[in-house]
Amino acid sequence: MKALAEWEAQVDSELKAKCPATLRNRAGAVLGAIPQRGDWNDFLRAAQESWRLWRLSPTHFPNAVLLLYAGLAFYEYEDNSFWPAFSRCLGLNPLPGSQQTMWNDAFERAASVRGFQLLHGVGHRSLVGTAVYLAGIPLSMWEDFLSVCEWALRWKEGCPWRLESD
Repeated sequence: MKALAEWEAQVDSELKAKCPATLRNRAGAVLGAIPQRGDWNDFLRAAQESWRLWRLSPTHFPNAVLLLYAGLAFYEYEDNSFWPAFSRCLGLNPLPGSQQTMWNDAFERAASVRGFQLLHGVGHRSLVGTAVYLAGIPLSMWEDFLSVCEWALRWKEGCPWRLESD
């Protein structure tokens, strides 16, 4: 299994190769750097093994922070809830607000340095929203997304794009 430092280097290389600067402001910009499910689980194991040191200095592995946020947004994001998935996937008790802020600051810094668009709400930053935006449509939302598409196809009686089987 790869150590977190190896993941850091791999993510850096994949972001450079799969996410050129011209595409960094698009939804799903980092999707190509998020590993397949089995490798994602390996990354989480490496993060768990390094947690004692990493938790105090998340900026030490900025690419891994980007991957952690984007991967959580893609694979684990459900019910508009990020921090329970963060804790669950790393095998932790819920993080106190001060540690969440430290991790959010590390994510914001890593994303900004690499030129990714950061989302802002009225008077606040939306870093979880940014992670979801960078990852694209989370897997947990695909079923609902496809249901909307199916509904749209059937929306109007006699519409020209109606499914043949209807």
